Amino acid sequence: MAQHDYNIANATFPNTRTDINNALGAIATNNSGDAQPSTMFANQWWYETDTNKLYIRNEDNDAWIHILTLNQTNDTVASLEGASSLAGIDDQSSSNDDQITITDTAVVINEDSDDLDFRVETNDNANMLFISGANNVVGVGAEGDLGVGLHIKSGDSGLSSLGDNDADELVIEGSANSGISILSGTGNAGRIYFGDSGDVNIGFIHYAHDDNAMLFGTNATNAMSISDIGAVRMPLQPAFLATTNQNQQNVADGFVTVGANYEMFDQNSDYNTSTYHFTAPVGGRYVLFGKIAIEQMPNDYHWIYAGIGTSNRTHYGDLIDPREILSNGDTSSGSNHSLSIQILADLDANDTAYLFLRSSAHGTNIMDITNTGTVNPDTFFSGYLAC
Repeated sequence: MAQHDYNIANATFPNTRTDINNALGAIATNNSGDAQPSTMFANQWWYETDTNKLYIRNEDNDAWIHILTLNQTNDTVASLEGASSLAGIDDQSSSNDDQITITDTAVVINEDSDDLDFRVETNDNANMLFISGANNVVGVGAEGDLGVGLHIKSGDSGLSSLGDNDADELVIEGSANSGISILSGTGNAGRIYFGDSGDVNIGFIHYAHDDNAMLFGTNATNAMSISDIGAVRMPLQPAFLATTNQNQQNVADGFVTVGANYEMFDQNSDYNTSTYHFTAPVGGRYVLFGKIAIEQMPNDYHWIYAGIGTSNRTHYGDLIDPREILSNGDTSSGSNHSLSIQILADLDANDTAYLFLRSSAHGTNIMDITNTGTVNPDTFFSGYLAC
């Protein structure tokens, strides 16, 4: 701590050197002392040791300007003087100036959760970024007033509330057309993922720019695709075609399940070649087809028809009366015939469907359900989920 009047008096060399050293000491310590220097100059520094305040003398040399206050215990700057120009910066010494709080580990705006707005302006927009204290929303383009997270607003749509809305973390609003652009490289893809605690992309929307195809995924699997020509494919949509690879000979009277034991295809694996049953994986309307080729039809049967049985009802298709087709007494080699059925069935999840042949209990059991092979089958059972 040293102060000096900065007047080097005429004296012997040792005394002069001492006087010069004292002046340099005063300069080095910013004229420190618990009282102001006795001789003052314009733009002179003074550190007040009892208050830890640093001053500079004004240009008129008639007053001191307080610059800052030091915390000598923690070796930090306790505060910057000039509250009129730095209002709201928290010096950690009061509760009235914490609009901005600066610590060693964080910069916090609105530490006390006051109704305080934060704005960032651009050249043409005074509210380019607007954090609304009252609405608890981050607005882009204007003050946000919808949702609970980010509200991007280019204009007012007229909607004042989203109501009970679970999709309110991001709101995009405009007074005319509104939208989102996802831009990707020409050989890459744009994606939207839906995730949870078990999978980051359990659902997704994917646009591939290399072949211009749109993909929709559920349960982490591609469920539907739209090609560049607009063709829609649903690789998991239930669809099957089953036929027989052998004849069913001398079928019994009454209900007989057609043994379609060979799959031409079974998309989603819903058809059972052992039970000859299709099981609906989800509830919906299913289009079901059946065709049964028969031969050795006896003329003493009163009726024969094709049908499809489901868990909730029985559906009947084509019906023939052998007595009107075959000559009297011909019970050995009736001509070949086929019966068909097409229905739109209402199935619940796990309901089953099967193809059957039914005949009256009047004839001789010599009739066969025939098959011409698996390439061009004449007996088959098929279906798919329509809606």
